[in-house]
Amino acid sequence: GDKFIIGETNFRVFAYTKNKLYKEVLKLFIEPKFEFPNMLYGQLTKNKVEEAFKMRISAKQIMSFLETHAHPEA
Repeated sequence: GDKFIIGETNFRVFAYTKNKLYKEVLKLFIEPKFEFPNMLYGQLTKNKVEEAFKMRISAKQIMSFLETHAHPEA
């Protein structure tokens, strides 16, 4: 898959992608702040992660998605 996610230690997430599916998956566990045609910026928040858990998305699945799509220098 393409490597398009940059995660910061303050839980901010920048996703440089035009892929609507990837953006929708991210919105399951990050609070979107800004969205552009080629980028989604948001925050990994306690509330959003708890919502994801209620949808039976595990912490392992969240971490796996972020790690799989993380930019190599991020």
